[in-house]
Amino acid sequence: MVASGKSLDRPERNRLKLAELDGDVRLAVAAAIDECGSLGIKLLITEAYRSPQRQDALYALGRSQPGAVVTQARAGSSWHQFRRAADVVIVRDGELRWEDDGYTVVGAVGKRCGLVWGGDWGWDQYHLEESAAHPISWYRGRYGLAKAAPDELLQR
Repeated sequence: MVASGKSLDRPERNRLKLAELDGDVRLAVAAAIDECGSLGIKLLITEAYRSPQRQDALYALGRSQPGAVVTQARAGSSWHQFRRAADVVIVRDGELRWEDDGYTVVGAVGKRCGLVWGGDWGWDQYHLEESAAHPISWYRGRYGLAKAAPDELLQR
């Protein structure tokens, strides 16, 4: 699928979205974006931090709300809520490319930068997250969120 990206100011949006991430993850995602750029793959961050309300709304898609399933995580179970994940899309010729062979390169670069790539799970090629130093329950406590699912259900 291709969508117009001509109205997007990619560097400014990426700067704003990077600011939503915690420091170490911000540095790793920025490094991945820079390295991909040096390889001719421009990236736009589409999602970084998500509120619990947004996460639940996304989880409802394809389940209790019309649309396609876009996440497997409910509120309290997504690294986006803890500022530890970003979703990106490839931009070519000013167009957003949701289907592109370049995502395997994005994944390899992300992993070199210390990130986990969602494409390794078989379905989330747009997703980069920290290689967790702590279980998600630690972050739930840090952010004051109730436990949404046992940690073992979140293992990939």
